[in-house]
Amino acid sequence: MARLTPRQLPDRQLGGDQLAAQIVDLARVLHWRAVHHRPGRTASGYRTAITGDVGFPDVVVARAGALYVWECKRQLETVPGAQMAWIAALQLAGVDARVVRPSDWPTIEAVLRMPAGRRLAWPDPDEETTT
Repeated sequence: MARLTPRQLPDRQLGGDQLAAQIVDLARVLHWRAVHHRPGRTASGYRTAITGDVGFPDVVVARAGALYVWECKRQLETVPGAQMAWIAALQLAGVDARVVRPSDWPTIEAVLRMPAGRRLAWPDPDEETTT
């Protein structure tokens, strides 16, 4: 399968739901199990029906030997405390959970293209790159 061309890469202005939809689309094409829970419109506005703690991340993708849980945000959008609490709890449980943004698309694509049973280490955002 060919890599996405620059025209197909997510725009940095994408919203979280749009990024999540693109992730799920690619994941399903590449034979991952994937889910994104979208809110439904009610008389009171948009709501996502849940029981339990609010803030669970947007996307879960899984297949043999790999589980990723991602909260999708716009490029400069802040992450609410409830979402960060879920991400921290999942990380402490050994799950690869993180916030992803449109600029992370090359890494997201690389992760999803890894052969089943293999994992890809994410670049450390705190490491400086030298040219």
